[in-house]
Formats: sequence, structure tokens, C-alpha cells
Amino acid sequence: MLTLGNNSFNKGYYDVYGYIFEGDEDVKSQLTGLSFLSFYLILNMFLPLDLVVAIELAKLFYTPFIEADAFMKEPDYSTGSIIGCSAQSITLHEELGEIDYVFSDKTGTIT
Repeated sequence: MLTLGNNSFNKGYYDVYGYIFEGDEDVKSQLTGLSFLSFYLILNMFLPLDLVVAIELAKLFYTPFIEADAFMKEPDYSTGSIIGCSAQSITLHEELGEIDYVFSDKTGTIT
């Protein structure tokens, strides 16, 4: 999009201020390719930042679904209520993905 805008800008100014653009008529196509590469290199640094923000927002969006999951709840027989999962950190999604094995002894203590 930026390259097309730059290309139309160059076309408009090539006829009026041709002395700025060195060379012949092929300079327009070279400027278009050069402007595309320039914009790609400049804007390439901004995309990962946008990706990081999108991932963090996705973590915030999925946290209520983890807390509302029926398989993550258990009854508390002493009070008669249901205890559910509570996300204490935003990295809970990543930590749950790292679990391979769950070890438990005969009393049910998870290690």
C-alpha cells in the first residue's frame, strides 16, 4: 500500500521535477522496487511488536474460559461450595502446556 502511494507520488513529481530523478524512464520502476524494499525493512520491525500485543490480548481473552471450565472445578464438601480454577498469572496458558506427567501418591498429593 505504501509502495503504491510512493509510486503515484513519484509519477506526479517525475514530470515536473525530472532533474531530481537521475537516469531515464526506467528509473520509475527501479524506484518502485527500491521503495518496496525500503518500506519492507522499515516496517518489518513493527510487526513483531504487534504480534506480541496480540498474543498478550489472547491470553487475557482465554483466561476466563480456563476459569469457567467444568473439568477444572471440584466440590468442597466441608463448606458445600464448588472451588474452581483461579488464574493467578497471565502465563498460566504456557505453564499448562509444559505439563507432561502428573505424579500423585496414594493420599492424592500432587507432586
